[in-house]
Amino acid sequence: MAWPAWRYWRHVTDGTQVFEQDDWIDFGQRQWHSCTLYADVSVPPVIDSAALDDMMLLCSVYLEARGWFTDVSLCKTSRFDPASDQLPDGMTSIGAMQSEEEALAFAVAIAQCWGISCWKHSAASDEQSTRLC
Repeated sequence: MAWPAWRYWRHVTDGTQVFEQDDWIDFGQRQWHSCTLYADVSVPPVIDSAALDDMMLLCSVYLEARGWFTDVSLCKTSRFDPASDQLPDGMTSIGAMQSEEEALAFAVAIAQCWGISCWKHSAASDEQSTRLC
């Protein structure tokens, strides 16, 4: 029992593992921004931005202790491969819902409002993801 407790304590007391991340969209400039600040001040902030036109929404289904959920996330289009069963790196969740139908309707409505594409992720290795809009 001591080993898992020690690893957890080591992880949460390591300033390079503890961070605060803020993501926001400047709709006037159509830019997405992200800033990650680490508890360890020797680690420089990680700042990223991209044109909103280079972003997309991705719906992915996952199982949690309370049941199945559909997560709607914003990610860079260049990091997404529709043929892959792996989720892209750098996703920013904007909402999760238990009803897949509600999540898909929400994602499509937001994507159309923002003028970006929207996909439903397939975790199956023999099936491609589906473009919703």
